[in-house]
Amino acid sequence: MIAVSAALAACGSSSDDGGPSTGGSGGAAGGGGSGGAVQSGTQIQIESGEVDGESADGVRAFRGIPYAEPPVGPRRFQAPEKIKPWSTPFDATGTPNTCPQLATGSNAFEGDEDCLTLNVWAPDPAPSAPLPTMVWIHGGAFTGGSAEEPTYEGDELVRTGNVVVVSMNYRLGPLGFLVHPALSGEAKNLGLRDQRLALEWVRDNVAAFGGDPKNVTIFGESAGGVSVCAHLTSSGSQGLFQRAISESGPCSALLPTLAQSEQQGADLAQAVGCTDEATAAECLRGKTAEELLKALPLKSGVFFGNGASWGPLNDGDVLSENPEDVILKQGANVPVIFGSNANEGDLFVYLAGLGTIGEPAYNTIAATFASGLGIPAQDLLDQYPAAAYPTPADALSDAIGDAGFVCPMRRAVRGITANGGTAYLYHFTRAITLLGITKSFHGAELPFVFGKPLSTFTPDSPEDAALSKAMQGYWTAFAASADPGGTVAWPKYTETADEHLTLDHAIAVGSALKKDKCDFWDSI
Repeated sequence: MIAVSAALAACGSSSDDGGPSTGGSGGAAGGGGSGGAVQSGTQIQIESGEVDGESADGVRAFRGIPYAEPPVGPRRFQAPEKIKPWSTPFDATGTPNTCPQLATGSNAFEGDEDCLTLNVWAPDPAPSAPLPTMVWIHGGAFTGGSAEEPTYEGDELVRTGNVVVVSMNYRLGPLGFLVHPALSGEAKNLGLRDQRLALEWVRDNVAAFGGDPKNVTIFGESAGGVSVCAHLTSSGSQGLFQRAISESGPCSALLPTLAQSEQQGADLAQAVGCTDEATAAECLRGKTAEELLKALPLKSGVFFGNGASWGPLNDGDVLSENPEDVILKQGANVPVIFGSNANEGDLFVYLAGLGTIGEPAYNTIAATFASGLGIPAQDLLDQYPAAAYPTPADALSDAIGDAGFVCPMRRAVRGITANGGTAYLYHFTRAITLLGITKSFHGAELPFVFGKPLSTFTPDSPEDAALSKAMQGYWTAFAASADPGGTVAWPKYTETADEHLTLDHAIAVGSALKKDKCDFWDSI
């Protein structure tokens, strides 16, 4: 089986180290409370204290609630610590920090390490019975993105599906995934550990907002979907959720070995001048977040070239095997929705500046791509000959999309159902426009899932609004009952029928999604 690089799975100064500082007046004394019974209004008592939110158009919103102590100073590169209680009400109406990252294009530093917060959207008035809870994990190649992006606002899902929505921030890049010999005694996969602690917060507190802690669906896109795969197969995450949705987040992302991760960590340490192993840990903690993030250039277009690639690794604790290997052997113990988009590769080709390549350049890039996958270049070129596509860039996009997204999603649902599990497969084909690309590119489904802001990407139309409502209906019905239902009934996946749901203006059941191409990739 093929294991495509984890990099394909995508696409401030330190505060003091005590108490919550994002959005409200913290302090680490007294307080405490119960996250048990559902509470009405916008002043909610949770385990750590009172949070004050706001309400508009039938939805209560609480932003920037800390779930962990700020990972700054001596807490940098350590496992997240549960937030301490605060004594005065926490203002959950501000704009939370994003976790440190470099802006796409400009490479400008943004964010703050005091970023381990989450957001909650819940109906107003409060429900009389617990509602399904949906927990969003954002994408961004484990180096970017945040829960604060406008597209990820949860209010439309709440209105459409009568659910409670939670989104989280987690540490990114070297702050979330650095491994170094000097840190050998510290926990690893910190970004995934952050996510798990946020899920524990949901278990302990979401009932106060009207959510059901025993009916939780995790859903994520790209790196967020890869994270979903990680939690599906990580023993420490079991029991924290009852369903899972992965949008273009392949479980096949290849985990680097500890040695490979330590080598990248050593390269970073050398780049910032922390070369003495005896003092390297202290030295790395003394560098600014910006210095660490800018120490090693990232791969071009997420995966091209020889740059750094940050993300989960096989640490023998959070993850001991590639999630796809676990799924193919054991399946998944919760129902899932997995899916992909029609033109997954276009965005990566564009970001790498390869949109106008000729056939000779395509052949060279394809050979490098094939070598990285351990297959003969001619095998890939036979499947994706430039002459069969409008442009060589389209051939490259298709190869990347199939190898990295479309076929791994099919492979995963086959593994789940072969082991007795329940899975649904979708393929999103609606084309929208971003960065001059009008395709169903990687991430194109997101505004439709969240219901906003469609006008950013494509002119408002009744057809797009209807598709968005239908997709929200499928997602929230699945969260409620593990059955997405729908006016067009979505069949459970079986390898025999090989059916999927095509999501476009005309929603329809299809079969044999890219069968020949996926059979090729599955044979490797």
